This record gives sequence, structure tokens and C-alpha cells, in this order.
Amino acid sequence: TPINYTIHDVFKMIAKEFQYEKDIYIIYGDTLINPRELNKLDTFLVSETKFKYSSWFYVDNESVFIGAFRTSGEKLTKLIDNTSNLDEFLRLINITLESIKTSFWHDVGSYTTYHNTRRSFLESRSFNSTQISNGIVIKQSDDIQKLYCEYKWLDDFSNIIPELVPSVFSFNIFLNKAEYKMEYFQLPTLAELYVYGNIIEQDWKKIILLTKDTLAKIQKISAPVKGHKFYSNKLLERSVDLKDFTELKSGNTGYYEKHIENAEKLDKLDDLLVSSHGDYCFSNILYDSRQNYIKLIDPRGMMKREDGYSNKMPSQYDKFKLAHSFVSGYDFIISNVNFKHNTDLFSWYCEIMEIDNNTLLMGLSHLFYTMIPLHKDVPKRQEKFYNLSKKYYDSINFSGQW
Repeated sequence: TPINYTIHDVFKMIAKEFQYEKDIYIIYGDTLINPRELNKLDTFLVSETKFKYSSWFYVDNESVFIGAFRTSGEKLTKLIDNTSNLDEFLRLINITLESIKTSFWHDVGSYTTYHNTRRSFLESRSFNSTQISNGIVIKQSDDIQKLYCEYKWLDDFSNIIPELVPSVFSFNIFLNKAEYKMEYFQLPTLAELYVYGNIIEQDWKKIILLTKDTLAKIQKISAPVKGHKFYSNKLLERSVDLKDFTELKSGNTGYYEKHIENAEKLDKLDDLLVSSHGDYCFSNILYDSRQNYIKLIDPRGMMKREDGYSNKMPSQYDKFKLAHSFVSGYDFIISNVNFKHNTDLFSWYCEIMEIDNNTLLMGLSHLFYTMIPLHKDVPKRQEKFYNLSKKYYDSINFSGQW
């Protein structure tokens, strides 16, 4: 459809294309509804709303047309022929068709309505035991240790760098589960913006520079410590599932053993432990595009479960996590959306983040390989992670000194 077409023009095109159809459903693309509620011909959906926007069409003082109606091609043609713009068209619909009131409706057609929808959607539903109520996030889990380490990191860092970390209010244990409360920010994650947003590459590079500055602030908080076996231990923890998965791959005998060697090399190359977020990927970074600031959520909070809380990780690990979102398109895979890999972007990221190309290849190969056991419920996703891991591993230059 040409970009300068109005909605009324689009309805005119539909009427022309489907003029002989006896039953047509029309639903706005920025409207989330239950289409089953349009249960008979010549009806349209309305809903009461607590928000008021001048761009909406109100059928009365309380109810608004929510962008969904059902009619015949013949009647749609008559509605179009007797009106010259959208406002006239909606007024005629209000007179001609029967309204059906619904309570299930979400509008994502503008910045404001999207975030109001996002908040109300979360208020009424639970995702991964996270709920929002009265501007407070309540996160629950039966993995008490993991949740406590996450809470402890947020509590510590919100006092040190409050401009980057939301405040947390309480941590409580109830029988076999725990919860903490945190202030809620009405902001999208970088993952949402990367997959579904319309931000040009140049602006994404500015965002990455912002995340680099943020990471530098975090890493300066405490003195570095030398020596660890984080990468080897992480691989070992998931060894059974990884071996089982890898053995199913014909022609890849010994690939797990190659990753043992890769992990040992990473332990030597990236041997400093520094203050870290630990899961510094796009889904855990909230972004305000108007004021150009970020807030960090869902930190790792531990290196090894048996060692308990820690705010330290290998110095390059957060850079690997950020790259697996920005360079490798992790969030596109999770959302089942195609991602176009860009070698120039990879080189730019290495230069800006001051990380060797080979080191990043090793880190990304390790990350995607060790993710495989965490996604047993989506075999196609496991395949994509394996293929990315293999692609990065095969690109590593092993001719240098180790």
C-alpha cells in the first residue's frame, strides 16, 4: 500500500477488491482483540477505556471504536461511497452497524498507548512469575538462591549507581518460593526495539556506545581479581545434555571436546574477574529513547551456585552477552524472526568494545553452544544455536599463541 494512503483510502481498496464477498472481517493492525467477539454480521466492537486520546473515535461519552468490524462487501461499498474521510465513515458505521461491547482490547498504535497496553497486559497476567501492580514489579521464583542473588545485586548496585539500576524494596521467602519487589519503568527493552522497532543502524551504534559507557561504570565499582575457571565450569555443568545433543550430529564427532579446549583458552585469555551485570543482553536493558538513558534488570548475581552471591564475572563476559544480541541476533531467534548477519557490524563492535576478533568468536561460540540445554522445549531454536556456535568456532584462527 502506498505510504500516503489514508485509512479511508485503504477501506476503499478493500471494498473494491471484496465487493462481492458476503462476510468480511476488518481489524486494525495496531489493535489486539478477540475476533470471536465479532460473532455476527454487520457489527463493530467498542470498549470502555480509562485513557482518553483525541485520535480515538468515541461512539458515546464512555465507549470508543476499537478498530474492528464485520460486514459484507456490498455494505462496505455503500459506506465508502457515502463518505469522504475516516471520521465520516466511522460516524456512518456507528449509525448503520450494531455495536458489541468488549472488555478485551489492547491498542499498540502509538508510543503512549503501547506502554499503557504493555503495563496493563502485565498487570492482568503472569509471565515467568513476574507481575506488575501499582507501579511495582513483583518477581517470584521457586529458585530461591537465584532470585536472592539477583535481588542482592540490584540492592547493592541501585545504591552505588542509582541512575542505572531500579530500586528494590524487599525480599521475602514464602514456604518453597521467594519474591522481591522493584520499581517499574514504563520502558521497552532493547530486545523489543531491536526486533520490532524502526531504529536505523547509525542510531543503534549510538546505543551500543551508551551500553559501553554503562559497562565501564559497572566494571570500575570494585577491584579486579585474577584467576578463575568460569568458562570450563559452565561447560562442565551442562556436559551431559551437550554431549547427548552433539552426538546426534553426524560428522561432528569430537565437537564437545573442541569446546572443552575453547573454554580452557577463554579461561586463560579472559582471566580477570570484574564487577559485572552477568547477563548483559538486550532483553535485560530498558531504554528511554527520548532521554537516551538505560536501566538494567535481571542480573546474574553469581558465578557458581555453590559459591553463592557474587557481583563479579570474567571481564569480557558482558561484552559477549551484548554481542550475542547485537551482532548475532539472539533476540530475533527467540522471537522467531529472521536476522541478517552483518560482518561489518561484527568488526565495528570489536573495535568499539576493544575486544579482539578471535576472542569474540570464541566467546560467541561458547555462549551459543552452552545455551543449547536451556532450550530443550524448542528444538528448532537449539538447531540455530548449534549452527551459530559452529559458524563462529569454524571462523576462529587457532594459529596464534595460546
